[in-house]
Amino acid sequence: MDGFRDVGDRRMPTRGKAVWHPPEGELAYADFTLDPTTVAFNVAPGV
Repeated sequence: MDGFRDVGDRRMPTRGKAVWHPPEGELAYADFTLDPTTVAFNVAPGV
């Protein structure tokens, strides 16, 4: 995780990446940006 933001009473990640570390050197295979205001919690199934 590269960044966080407080949204209400929750601390949410805003940026992150997944990096593989083979002997040849690092390889970032996932890089994301998250808008914490678009995340919903406790949503009923099928909604």
